[in-house]
Amino acid sequence: MSQYVPDEMKNIQLLWDLMRNFDAHGPGALHNFMTTPADWHCRSCLRSKAEIARLDANGNLLCAIVNHHDHMVEFLPRDISEVARSVSHAANSTSRYHVVRFLDELICQDCNVAEGAAKNYVGAPEYFSFATHEIGMFIDVQANRAHKIRFDDVEAVYNELRPILRRMYVTVKSTQNRFANVGDWEVLKNPLERLLAKGLKKAE
Repeated sequence: MSQYVPDEMKNIQLLWDLMRNFDAHGPGALHNFMTTPADWHCRSCLRSKAEIARLDANGNLLCAIVNHHDHMVEFLPRDISEVARSVSHAANSTSRYHVVRFLDELICQDCNVAEGAAKNYVGAPEYFSFATHEIGMFIDVQANRAHKIRFDDVEAVYNELRPILRRMYVTVKSTQNRFANVGDWEVLKNPLERLLAKGLKKAE
């Protein structure tokens, strides 16, 4: 019967092995390394912790895992706090989850960087995010290396997603109507509509 080994101990051993294998000067960016299972795999590129590890420019071990989220989640709360601070908590929490395409997921830093570069390439509006499985559609994956981005595929994936931008706009409009009894929506909706309309123009 094998003895149970906690993930914390497995992660410590894995970190030690990686630093030795890469001859690292020391630990570098290791966000979420110790707080995720030792057998964690990135949801976008499917690489393991050992496969996302490499040396950074200073010779330290880079093995960072980051939270990837739909930026629309932060868009509504940000505008509510800046434009209409007195909007009720109910309006805030309900509306934000009507306009996201995916829940938060942990991905490797290479996938997160690739997603940002892809959005910049197609000129996506600031509230748009590629989902984890969509990131995997436009990257070339190798163990222990940063991703190469296939920009033709970025454009193809984004073109298929353009209708979603319009649906997001319609959803926000519907949410505004649902909470029409909250007076501060009148204050909020103008900057909200302006930003969404700007994004729609980029998507057309």
